[in-house]
Amino acid sequence: MMALAVIVAFYLVAGALTGFAPASLREATNGTIGYLPAFLGLLFFGGWLSRRGHAAARHMYWAAGLFVVSACFRSVDMALCADVPIGTHFLWHSLNGLVLGVLLAGVARYGGKRSSVQA
Repeated sequence: MMALAVIVAFYLVAGALTGFAPASLREATNGTIGYLPAFLGLLFFGGWLSRRGHAAARHMYWAAGLFVVSACFRSVDMALCADVPIGTHFLWHSLNGLVLGVLLAGVARYGGKRSSVQA
């Protein structure tokens, strides 16, 4: 129950930070600032795992780094459309797939086994 409270509190704070971002920042990032809670979540929960000495923390940090690169491609997509006809938005989606892959690799490698399934 404590973990759920931490998650809810975290996303309320991260959502509020994103909501209070100035309109100029939203414009400058092509709306990518709206993904700030996801990025902060990767860092926050990576730190949480790291403090507990959990090996999966490394996967969270790698995913956060990939997410930054992914978000950069999303941010510059509109500005580069004239010079790069296919744009860069597909890189946003491709790298986000890689982010999910890194996170799933961490779960597959370090996730605990449960002896029974609870409904």
